[in-house]
Amino acid sequence: MLTIALGGAATVALPAPAWAADDQRPGAYRPPALTPDDRKVIAQVSAERALSHLRVLSEDIGPRIGGTASERRAADYIAKELDHLGYDVQLEPFAVADKFLAQLASPAGLPTDLNWQVGASPHAALDTTVSGDVVDVGAGAPVRRRTIPRT
Repeated sequence: MLTIALGGAATVALPAPAWAADDQRPGAYRPPALTPDDRKVIAQVSAERALSHLRVLSEDIGPRIGGTASERRAADYIAKELDHLGYDVQLEPFAVADKFLAQLASPAGLPTDLNWQVGASPHAALDTTVSGDVVDVGAGAPVRRRTIPRT
């Protein structure tokens, strides 16, 4: 649903390429046949508005992982914007099997800018609490090399 809403918002808010209004598209057989309604939409396209929406979604709301509060805030924001444009908007919730569950902090001694996110398997229980230590194993165990004699 969010993808469809974003596509609709992008269609209204994103600037069109220079050839989209009247010129023939690269590789097209003929130029577009634009109706007066098409021209009304083109006249309302705004790069500034598109960047404003992008800032809200990426900077104010942040990562929008399925099943999280931030995804809901993004959906509500997009629904509000589409409602202002005159669309009949209705949010329809659906189950998310790979729900985001947690964000892990970096263990002592590791860079603090690591972003480790934890999700559930579609076959796991979502009401289970797990805790434990995170161990830095570096590059892992040394690899034993085996020499195969040439014959």
